[in-house]
Amino acid sequence: EAFVHQHEGALRGFVTSLSFAGSATLRELVAAPATSDILHELLHFILEHHTRHGRTSVVYTAPLLCHPEPVEGWHPDIIGGPTLEAAGFQPRETLLLFQGGHFIQATHEEVELITPAHTLGLLHMDRQVSGQDRAPLLLEHRFAAQAWVQDGKVEGYLLPTLGRGLVVANTPTVGLELQRWLLPHQHEVLVPATNTAACEHLKERGYTGTIFGVRMEYGDPLAVDAQRLFGVGW
Repeated sequence: EAFVHQHEGALRGFVTSLSFAGSATLRELVAAPATSDILHELLHFILEHHTRHGRTSVVYTAPLLCHPEPVEGWHPDIIGGPTLEAAGFQPRETLLLFQGGHFIQATHEEVELITPAHTLGLLHMDRQVSGQDRAPLLLEHRFAAQAWVQDGKVEGYLLPTLGRGLVVANTPTVGLELQRWLLPHQHEVLVPATNTAACEHLKERGYTGTIFGVRMEYGDPLAVDAQRLFGVGW
């Protein structure tokens, strides 16, 4: 969905979002000039729209004004931060973008192209990790999906065409292997700062992490399991 803010025929801003059962994800929130009044009006409209349609949780990854390296105790300065917080958004997770390293060649035979028999396992795992029912979005990217399957059970999956690549896994062993399948095609990966296993492994391979943005939530809190996220699409 996309909505625009116009004044006397001139485009002043727009907001786009993806709608799911009970929740929504804001993708773009743009105002030109970037005044708090325009952002406030766009946010008020889109939040009211989703609430009216029963979507009680809204997620938005707020970008930074710049992309510094993470420093302990430092709080990211996000674009529109005061306006987002005034609208009711709460910061939940800092996301790091890793670039410039050298990946290890993937080796495990457990990783295979996903089959219809594994699709339900993929969707169930995503609900557990994201807190959202994102089935329509994931099914659009299923054609290129890969999964780590062990004893008939999906232990992790990779959607390389969803943004920078979505990697979800039950354990670091599975998650890091699926990252190796991703990195030859996507030369960067976006991960939660709290996923220590993923961050430390990427640093060891020479990747540099910079703060990409902050995942924020509005409304009912989502049960997000960041420790099982080894690649965030966006």
